Amino acid sequence: MSEPNDNHPQRRRWVGWLQLGGVLLVLLVAVYFAQSPHAPPSAEISLGEKTVPKVFVVRPAATPSALTVNLTGEVSLARRVEIRSQVTGRVTFVSPAMRNGGSFSAGETLVTIDRTDLELALEIAHAFADAQRARVRKHELEGELASAAFRRANPGEQVPDIIAHAPQVERFRARLRGALAAVQQAELELSRSELSLPFAGKVLRSQIAVGDLIGPPAALGTAYTNDALEISSQLSISELHAIGDIARRTAIATVDGKQYDLIVDRIAWERDRNSRLVTVFFKFVTNTPVSIDVQPGSFAELTVRGSMRENVFLLPNSARQLNDTVWYARDGTVFDFSPSTQGRTTAGWHVEAFDYGDGILVGTYPGVRSGSEVETVVR
Repeated sequence: MSEPNDNHPQRRRWVGWLQLGGVLLVLLVAVYFAQSPHAPPSAEISLGEKTVPKVFVVRPAATPSALTVNLTGEVSLARRVEIRSQVTGRVTFVSPAMRNGGSFSAGETLVTIDRTDLELALEIAHAFADAQRARVRKHELEGELASAAFRRANPGEQVPDIIAHAPQVERFRARLRGALAAVQQAELELSRSELSLPFAGKVLRSQIAVGDLIGPPAALGTAYTNDALEISSQLSISELHAIGDIARRTAIATVDGKQYDLIVDRIAWERDRNSRLVTVFFKFVTNTPVSIDVQPGSFAELTVRGSMRENVFLLPNSARQLNDTVWYARDGTVFDFSPSTQGRTTAGWHVEAFDYGDGILVGTYPGVRSGSEVETVVR
């Protein structure tokens, strides 16, 4: 029984060596065939015929075109008027129009100041003027009497000015003119006790009540006239180019559901530093400013019609390639071209007409570039 037990470990040893040798043999064969320079040549693969990509093209017609540019803007004021009193006094009356949102007509009394002090000042001015007038008359009479006495004593001789009281008369006549000017000044200040404005308009802000003591230079409120209303809008350079000569260009504005006719009034000389846009100011076209029922700060939608241009293509935005170029096909070959841009609107890209061959490519096509062969399909 001991002999079979002695041979069993030796037999297992040989089996292990045989398995290891088999694994090494398989690895060597695999390495040999992987690096063999005598591998059989691969079968020749046929590429077939060259594939020509299909592209969509458009063939626009050149037509006269007046570009319409849609803008947004804001109702603003070209100017505001500070309401100030030119005289000092206690307020005795405030018009209902003299409040925020109030409307007034030209010459309407908005504020009345106590007239007592101003009337007394006018009476004093009149009294002083009467005194100066009396002094002038006194010296005129004294001069006449002295001149008559001189002529009797000196027949045929010229009466000296000093005898005729000429210097005294001139002096008091000058004082009289100053006194009369003081009367006019007092009358002017009395008239200013009733505060009004020479135009019809609206009150933006007011801070005054009966009993207030007012006077220069404090402001009582702010008002504006309807012809100061305007609409400001910012345009890009491309939009300005699309409109053409913007001076006196007309537009239509929609504010709070109402439409108004506009005309370009002026263009700001400085661009916005953040957006680099140009601000254009539009004035309302109307002979009756009172009919303009808009409020400063309102949002406005504008439609500006540009100048008429001849021979213009309207291209879809998908026709635009890199750096504002287009691709067009001629005899199955793609060419690139940089058209002259006339403007961009929501309708598309307006360019000056040019010879586009078989059509202008629209869309993007991977692998297609200038010089590529294509098959065109008219969209």
